[in-house]
Amino acid sequence: IFPFCIAWANQTWKGTWHGLSSNKVLVEQTYPGKQDYEAHFYYLLKAFQDPRYIEVNGKKLFQVFQPLDIPNNNFFTDCWQNLAIKEGINGFHFVGMHMPSDWNPQQSGYSSFVQAANPWERYLEKPEMKRDFKNRIIRKLKPTEVSKPEGPRKVYYKEFVEHYPETKVSDKEYPLIFTDWDNTARSGKDGWLFKDFSFDLFEQMCYKGFEATANKPENEKFVFVKSWNEWAEGNYLEPDQKHGRTYLETFYGALTRYNNSIQALKSPVVL
Repeated sequence: IFPFCIAWANQTWKGTWHGLSSNKVLVEQTYPGKQDYEAHFYYLLKAFQDPRYIEVNGKKLFQVFQPLDIPNNNFFTDCWQNLAIKEGINGFHFVGMHMPSDWNPQQSGYSSFVQAANPWERYLEKPEMKRDFKNRIIRKLKPTEVSKPEGPRKVYYKEFVEHYPETKVSDKEYPLIFTDWDNTARSGKDGWLFKDFSFDLFEQMCYKGFEATANKPENEKFVFVKSWNEWAEGNYLEPDQKHGRTYLETFYGALTRYNNSIQALKSPVVL
């Protein structure tokens, strides 16, 4: 029996991240209100009732990609919590994705979060480009004052791994580990990629991710991997023709090494 859970990718499809050369909207994400939240819940109810669905302390683990985009998070989370009780479900363990390290999940009705990982802001190949994130904001306000970097941004994978995690993973946070990344196939010069990726470095990142679960109870030792099959972003664990099962074998090797080092009886759950 293969366990699973569901994530809501609540974002508008537009811009280079979705293969466009402009900010043209493909599909807009909207939040019409209570009826829409209820329809969403009941569309997924069968999945929530599946015995394979992952639970944390008896509650269904449900991820939200961008919680801050929801106009009133507490209204959404309260709505679903009430519907869960109504339908005989014990409730939800909401996880916010891509959140700043100082975010308080409880204030928005969430149980925990996964910290945002933005390597393109800190570990760029050229030092003069390390202010690019700030420059992109300036360009929106004063587009003539800042020149756009030429070509895709290249990020040192080694530096990213060495500094991971940049801040201590709190008891309300789950670690996120990266495989490789290259989204230039669809984003072109506006994309970014890891420079000098290696499986040895990937193994180190995995191990650090497992270590970051040490402060959590056994049933909350989750590690999130980005990603299983994001082929358009060169970001995947799934076997391919180039590397075969090397990503998975490297991941498993790190997990085995970690479990051996602490003589763990139960491995972290990986999503």
